Amino acid sequence: MLEYVIYLSRFTGWMECQHRVLVIDGVNVPLPFNFNSMERLLPEGPSVRIQEKLLERYAYGSRVPIPEISGKDDPDMRFLAGYVYRKVFLNYTMKQWGLRPEEIDPTVTEESQKMYREYRGLAEEIGDLTLLGRLAEYRYYDMDDVVKRALDVFEGEVR
Repeated sequence: MLEYVIYLSRFTGWMECQHRVLVIDGVNVPLPFNFNSMERLLPEGPSVRIQEKLLERYAYGSRVPIPEISGKDDPDMRFLAGYVYRKVFLNYTMKQWGLRPEEIDPTVTEESQKMYREYRGLAEEIGDLTLLGRLAEYRYYDMDDVVKRALDVFEGEVR
């Protein structure tokens, strides 16, 4: 079991949940995009064929970056990469950030990095202050990753 799950289990119980967002062609689709998303959006034949190909290449449950799939010679993989990019990432990034998702991380613009350096400098002037998380570090974290990061910093800097 993952270290952060063990730690958090001391304070809470767990409920199965899945984040669903109305994003694609008016259909509630689980995100991140997965086999369930594919089954809701694609006809059965292509959905099953693409899932089989993915399972030949990657372990079940793997997080596979879209650029990795798009670079494959297989037309089904290129279709999937383009579909997920257009239907999920492009729309979300345009709505959330007002930018096309051409950068690895949409927060990495010259203006945002300048602002981040200014805030970081101010924070460093305060003793005994550690800032963590998406806004504090100007980077994207999944929730499990930010909890792990907090535990790692606690172990390395506080304890």
